Amino acid sequence: FVDPASKNCGWALFVDGDYAKGGAIQHNAGAGDRAAFQNIHEIQSDFVELFLEEQPDLVFIERLVTKTHRYTHWSVGAIGAAAAGVGIPTEACIAIQSWQAALKQSLGQDWKMERKTWEEKGYDSEDHYAAYLMGQYWMRRSSD
Repeated sequence: FVDPASKNCGWALFVDGDYAKGGAIQHNAGAGDRAAFQNIHEIQSDFVELFLEEQPDLVFIERLVTKTHRYTHWSVGAIGAAAAGVGIPTEACIAIQSWQAALKQSLGQDWKMERKTWEEKGYDSEDHYAAYLMGQYWMRRSSD
C-alpha cells in the first residue's frame, strides 16, 4: 500500500492480510518544478528498488482527489510506472475519503488528529502510518 506524495511517500507491506513492514521514501530537492521532477525521478527509482526487494503481488496506490497538488499526482504516475516496470500490477482504488472516513468511524477521531500520533505508535513518518492505515482499511473491507 502506498501513500503517494511529491516528497515523502509512505508504504506498507501486508502478507496474508497482516502488516509485515513499511516505511517512507523521502526526497526533498527543494522548491519549484525542477526540484519536483528530481524528487519524482528519485521516488520512482527508489520504488523500483523496493518492489524488486519485496516482490509484492499487487501494489495499491491511494486514489487522490482532483484538488491534490499536481506534484502528488505526478508521484502516483511514477510509482505506477515503477511497479509496471518490474511487472507488478497496480490498483488505485482506495479513495482517500473512504479510508479516512472508516478511520474516523473506528477510532472516533478524524485523520487530522490521528496523524499526529504516528511517532508515539512507532512509525517512521506520518506517511508510513497513512499507508499502514490504508492497508488496514483495505484488509478489513476485503474480509467482510
